[in-house]
Amino acid sequence: MGLQKKVTENERQSEGIPLLGLLRNRLLNCEPSDAENLADAGTASLVNVPSDNDNNQEVGKNGMANSESEISQSVAKVFEPTKGWREHSAVELASSLESLERIQHMATVALEPVRAFCEHMRRLDDGFRPLHTFETQIGELAESFPPMKAFHKAIASIVEESSASFVQLAQSLEFVNESRKQVARLTSTLEGATELQTELNKLAQAFSKPSLIEVTTVPHAA
Repeated sequence: MGLQKKVTENERQSEGIPLLGLLRNRLLNCEPSDAENLADAGTASLVNVPSDNDNNQEVGKNGMANSESEISQSVAKVFEPTKGWREHSAVELASSLESLERIQHMATVALEPVRAFCEHMRRLDDGFRPLHTFETQIGELAESFPPMKAFHKAIASIVEESSASFVQLAQSLEFVNESRKQVARLTSTLEGATELQTELNKLAQAFSKPSLIEVTTVPHAA
């Protein structure tokens, strides 16, 4: 009776904690070996049960990881229109612009003979004008003096062929003038790219973390 009364009292005290009450009751009514097994089982079950704090921490970590992933995806979405430029166009344009130095060297070498020729002909610029006058005078003389006709014809051929050769040489440089216009347009486009770079650097600076500013405390005068 004393034992039964003790068990009843223990049951009433452990109603708020079912697991502990069950263990106590069984310990009072079982053999020592069984009691040890039950105690070990109860302890193991208590140890293996995750606490609410652990669950909350795990949920918090997963939530932060998902949040960071969503932020990264959002930022990537904003810059998606520039993906083609960053992955393909920039490399292709850089490769193309590398040939500009080679083209400049080729143009310098190719134009050097023409430049030297013009320097020589520039010295005779004033001499060609009297030649025109001389050719006209020889023609007039050949009208009254037939033996001068052959000489006049030679002089006229020199003047005519020289003029035609200068015209052809000038026309051969026409594509260079057109290329210069294209280069000027390219220069204007590249200047626009420089302005874009400056603007992007300003945006990058605006979004960067501000550096820590050291505050110097001035001591108050005593």
